[in-house]
Amino acid sequence: MFLTFPDWRDIGKKLRDILNPFPGDHGPSPKERLKQRLQDVMKGFAYFDTIDEVLAWSKDLVDPLQRANTPLLRRLSKPAQQSGPKSKVLLCHDYRGGYHDYESVRSGPLKDELYSCEHLQYADLFVYFSHKLCCVPPPSWTNTLHRNGVKVLGTFLVEPQTLNVDRILTLKDGKYVVAEILANMARTYGFDGWLLNIEKKFASNSVKELVTFIESLKEALGGGSRVVWYDALTINNEVRYQNGLTEQNLPFAKVADKLFTNYKWTESKLKDANGIALAHGLNTSKISFGIDVFAQNVGMPGRPRITFPLEGGGGTNTGLAIKVLNEHGFSSAVFGAAWAYEHFRTSSESLNQQSLAKSVDESLWDGSSLPHNIRCDCKSGQPHNTAYYEANPITSNAYEFPAGSSTFFETNFSGAFDERNDDKGQKIYRSALGSQSVLPHLLPLPLLERDARNQPTQRILYGLYERKSHGARHVLTMYTKIIGETGPQDETTASQDNLVSNSRIVWRLRLYKVAMPIVNALSLSICYSRTKESESIEVGVYATFHTSMVSDVQYQYYALPYSTSKMVTVRRTISFANEDSTLVEVGFYCKGNIEESAPLQILRAFRLAIMPVAVLHARSTKIRTNKFTIDSIQLVDRGAAPNEQKRLTWKWHGKKNRWPKSIPWSKTTGPFSHFTVCADGRQLGRSYCLEFPLTDEELNGMIQDNGTNKISFKVRGWGFGGLCFPTASESCAYEKKIS
Repeated sequence: MFLTFPDWRDIGKKLRDILNPFPGDHGPSPKERLKQRLQDVMKGFAYFDTIDEVLAWSKDLVDPLQRANTPLLRRLSKPAQQSGPKSKVLLCHDYRGGYHDYESVRSGPLKDELYSCEHLQYADLFVYFSHKLCCVPPPSWTNTLHRNGVKVLGTFLVEPQTLNVDRILTLKDGKYVVAEILANMARTYGFDGWLLNIEKKFASNSVKELVTFIESLKEALGGGSRVVWYDALTINNEVRYQNGLTEQNLPFAKVADKLFTNYKWTESKLKDANGIALAHGLNTSKISFGIDVFAQNVGMPGRPRITFPLEGGGGTNTGLAIKVLNEHGFSSAVFGAAWAYEHFRTSSESLNQQSLAKSVDESLWDGSSLPHNIRCDCKSGQPHNTAYYEANPITSNAYEFPAGSSTFFETNFSGAFDERNDDKGQKIYRSALGSQSVLPHLLPLPLLERDARNQPTQRILYGLYERKSHGARHVLTMYTKIIGETGPQDETTASQDNLVSNSRIVWRLRLYKVAMPIVNALSLSICYSRTKESESIEVGVYATFHTSMVSDVQYQYYALPYSTSKMVTVRRTISFANEDSTLVEVGFYCKGNIEESAPLQILRAFRLAIMPVAVLHARSTKIRTNKFTIDSIQLVDRGAAPNEQKRLTWKWHGKKNRWPKSIPWSKTTGPFSHFTVCADGRQLGRSYCLEFPLTDEELNGMIQDNGTNKISFKVRGWGFGGLCFPTASESCAYEKKIS
């Protein structure tokens, strides 16, 4: 049975098309909300609808499934190899009301891929937004975002119908009670701060206390956290959107980490904001001008939504707004980042394995041409096929962060969804949102071919993801092909990256920008396989270096030997003569005499990791002298009627002081990035905590299949950095339940 969104979750979408910019949610009754919230706890979701629920919150009431375990991978403050200044982008989620089953800790089969973000290297902050008073990001999102170095924020949203708004400023022992609770929530659930969106004025003139409240919240959260203020309530206690930086929201902008403005700004507003920021010593990058992606929809219910540019803004023109903000030195706040998946069809039946929504999303980010005969719910023409979107994608003007940290990089190229066939041979998807790895920015082949029209022929490398599930999950496959239309390119004028076939020429496929200082040496590990067709050419990994001694970047090449094995793992030592050298880019290359002009598969990559050689040696030594173990596997009951749930639980043991500091360590799972759970030899899934939910239907099926009342469970821990720990096994008794 495929998952569908409950009808009440679509109410938010309908209301959003009527109210601007943030609609009220007048859907379920308080009793229905509470019932849904208790059900959602068992899926790993946490949110609160009233001030009373927030004030009653306690760390002791938090379910293990609700906590993210992946620590934030610290990016360097400066990006690697930026071509000029770029606008830092905040992504605001807002997808059909939020808290969908595919975002839960265990999801059922899906007909289509739904919203995930595959361009996280271009995200500065990610806000999980839903129409709840207090909205905690699901751990699936937090784990993936932290793995990619992105700070994730919850939303504290006061709407016109919110009761007891003045209680937000309640003091106890000189501290704001709500601020302390919000900070404790962030620490406990494992995310990084809050978007504060107050859409209702206070009964008293205590609104100026909100400035102190923000300062207190930041102090309670601690260093590295973020508090973003949304441009709604003014310092004069009025809900009046400023659409920029003005004297009315300046006091909040000064104390918050960022100001998220409303969407109806103009270039004149940007100039005014620049003057105010300059006069008050504010960095313009602290001001994120809002872009309402849904504003491009035409003929929808309710009053039109407006964003920059006033004609055709939002939608596919989101990148155009970011370009203008970039030119003025401001950051960007993209509201409705899941627009393509909400406004367009997600079914892939008529588009050859790629849904219309996914194709539109590629247009938004990379400027790919929109599919022909694009259809949506807009009532007037084709408002999304504009004259600007192909030349102004988001990635052209967004600030690109380096992948990984200064001492650690790891990817297994896994996306957010597994593709497989069900028992009837029909294609289905399984959500793996919390497992999405660090993905490279790969331009689609149709886009490369489009941009090569009327250009000399040239050979390129390009990459594709294999969506079907493998033993190592998704696979990045590298191909080569000749594109262009006007005859062969002369070797003397050809670029280094795109050249005609010649054994002396190197073709490169950039995967990641990184920023890793080379202290002595780095160790690069890659798991791969090469095709038979690539046997006669040189294929490998290239590394790009920057040093203060030389203005240009320099390249080193590390060949990967050909082998008939399905998977080969090799390590290469990356070193450079200058002590101030920094590794800034990593990718694949090939060189040799390639005659084939049609697409030719060369390499399949399963995993890539980089860390200092000294850290790798220290990790190996410490793991041998200090074992990390798993035990105490058992079946337990969680929850209360009618939301009871069976869970497999376990414990781990080991000492943090024997773990290398440069490799991530989780507050809840220690050295373990995740666990795989098997029952009677069949893998059930992954867990990012010390519990795994099971249904009575699953357990009854296992008992029926093995003919006993015991089930053999195995739990294996997988460490940060790819380390595989021993498996723990236990047989657990289970009495079959009859529904």
